[in-house]
Amino acid sequence: MQAVKFKNLFLLSQVEKRALHVPLHPQKLLIQGANGFGKSVIMKSLYEALGATPNKIDARWKNANVSSCLEFEFRDATWFSVKAHGVFSLFDDKGN
Repeated sequence: MQAVKFKNLFLLSQVEKRALHVPLHPQKLLIQGANGFGKSVIMKSLYEALGATPNKIDARWKNANVSSCLEFEFRDATWFSVKAHGVFSLFDDKGN
């Protein structure tokens, strides 16, 4: 079975005029930080970028209307899963 390797997570809120790039190690990932630093937001954003709905979403996060792009590798190809304005899209590294 081929493994999916996460590479990068990009988050953008045009409402809050803020963006975040989270580099993801393809072999191991440790998310560490104090309460309120966004660890859960990163994990839930991975779910959302792949089309899943997290169990609980914070009201402030919902109001920020965050778009996400998850770059990942599968079967030796790079893919981008994008969630923006309630629409989910999947692109290869050539933009198809």
